[in-house]
Amino acid sequence: MLGMVALAYFEPNPLPDQVGRVAYGLDHVWNLSLAGEVKHHWPVTDPSVSGTALPYHLFASVDLAAISQVTGLDLAVVFFRLSLVPLLLVFIVELAWAGVVVSRRAWAGPVAAALVLFAGEIDIAPQIGRSFGNELTDTVLGLSPSFLLGAVFFVPALVLLYEGCQAMSVNGDWRRWMIVGLLFCGCAGAKATILPLVIVALGLYVAWRWLTSRERATHSLIALALAIVLYLGAYIVIYGAAGSYGLDLHVPGAVRQMFTIEHVAGLIHGQPLLAIPFWAAAIPVGLAGAYAAPLIGAVWSFGMRGAAVAPGHLLLVAVFIAGLGPFLLFTHFGLSQVFFAQYGLIAGCLLAADGLCLLGSALAPQLHGARPRPARLLPWLVASLVVAAILLAVLRPSADYYSSDYYSYIHLALAAAAATFALMAWRSRRESRTSTLYPLSVLLTLAALNTPLDVLAPAIRRAARNEPPYGTTGHGLTPGLLQGLHWLRARTRSDDVVAVSNYSSRSIDQGFGQRVPDDYYYSAFAERRVFLEGWVYAQRAFKLGEQQVFAGIKRPFPKRMALNEAVFRHANPRALRTLADHYHVRYLLVDNPHRRATHQLHTIAHPAYHNSDVTIYKVPWKRPTAPRPKLLLTGH
Repeated sequence: MLGMVALAYFEPNPLPDQVGRVAYGLDHVWNLSLAGEVKHHWPVTDPSVSGTALPYHLFASVDLAAISQVTGLDLAVVFFRLSLVPLLLVFIVELAWAGVVVSRRAWAGPVAAALVLFAGEIDIAPQIGRSFGNELTDTVLGLSPSFLLGAVFFVPALVLLYEGCQAMSVNGDWRRWMIVGLLFCGCAGAKATILPLVIVALGLYVAWRWLTSRERATHSLIALALAIVLYLGAYIVIYGAAGSYGLDLHVPGAVRQMFTIEHVAGLIHGQPLLAIPFWAAAIPVGLAGAYAAPLIGAVWSFGMRGAAVAPGHLLLVAVFIAGLGPFLLFTHFGLSQVFFAQYGLIAGCLLAADGLCLLGSALAPQLHGARPRPARLLPWLVASLVVAAILLAVLRPSADYYSSDYYSYIHLALAAAAATFALMAWRSRRESRTSTLYPLSVLLTLAALNTPLDVLAPAIRRAARNEPPYGTTGHGLTPGLLQGLHWLRARTRSDDVVAVSNYSSRSIDQGFGQRVPDDYYYSAFAERRVFLEGWVYAQRAFKLGEQQVFAGIKRPFPKRMALNEAVFRHANPRALRTLADHYHVRYLLVDNPHRRATHQLHTIAHPAYHNSDVTIYKVPWKRPTAPRPKLLLTGH
């Protein structure tokens, strides 16, 4: 996993002062901006639209800011080099511990960790993406610091809930419940999706126990009540009763947004008679393509154990099902509904590790000695698939991966095969027939190779083409811009607000037809609040519709934009006074390569810093003097 971190995270994200122009991912720069805000201000507001509310899970940003404060290291060094590895190592150890607790077999630990980290989609396209909406590995590899921190809290909480179900009684040790409560608090502050998932899963488990055996799962009821109370508190205190962040009820949810399903769905566009049977078939095929490994392993887990299924295993099933609910019910422009399913997938992988270890123990005597002919062919088949995928990665341009009929139809066929053989394995699960064993083994191997191929093949392609491993699209971060932002950080007060001339990094403009307001470099590397820079992740943008904001159809801050344009385009002194008096703007930054401003700015503001990429002006503003307090004369 550390090797994959080096290839998939360190190489694409070089330290800003070690390369020339670099274009970081939108989410990376935005998270760095949030960490800079937390480092200098509390309570936290949106650093890219100064003074506006930011109801968000901020524990990951607090963690980054705390590391930077205590060590004195630059936030970019902490974020791009130091913070991911310790959290990832803790997560791997937790997964291994949880696998052993669930299965009571030593090998289940590393198998569970490997399933979570490597067993991705049934997808031979050698590039990290979302053919079937399973982005777990991409998320773990630094895409979402909040997800990984939440997972570090979630896994031990899940294990404690599992052990409580196994004990079938309420543990009288109040310290254990305090640990559960603290972990729930960590989950609530790290990722908003975790506690709703836990609440639904515990509710399903309690209902199932009552309906099937009339048993009151007292331990789970107490945990459910605790989770509800803490979630309501977090909803008010942390999230400020914010909305759904752009989730739309649109069944079958993420299946509609799977690239493979989306590509084939275009063939039936305008044929309503085919729509219902198509989507009815697309749901199991899409789920099998996304989650083949945990689904197949869970089938074997329940099949090999038969009637001896433990209550804790039922809880893990409930967690997995609870995660699939939002996955199948909601759509989101950024596919954020999959975060529910990704936490549920962790529970599914624990079940799958148990099933795979049970299956291995049962088949070991049968496979001892002379191996059957299909077993001899299996390694050659897998090796051929790996070589073919790597060759395709080197020879085919990356733009063809998800627009290509070739990949779409192969992925669809593999996903359909996974769904079919999983159903066959469920029907013959107690017999472990070789007719289903070997095809399922091939599919499991493909799923396990998905993530290594996604990381290794693009690295080989870049090396073969002598391309840099990091992004260079759009304008990105230039050395001159970085120097100017560092000057702001060193020479200005932490509560000073900066107005900037540019809103777009030009990194993701293609496909939207206009400049996407996605530039968060200024607040991220200057660690100062900005009057208005990128706003696609602002709270108001989610309320208006994130997709429409990306496309420029709606603008959440027209008044601010008009004031900003009046200053930088027309050097309007009245607009500048409004920025200074009402929005506390103290500096103006002109990003010359990205978007030039009028040459008359010096008439309304004082030049303070200049290089080839950046010109910074100080806003003329005098701090109002407080009136002298009047003496109150008394009769004494």
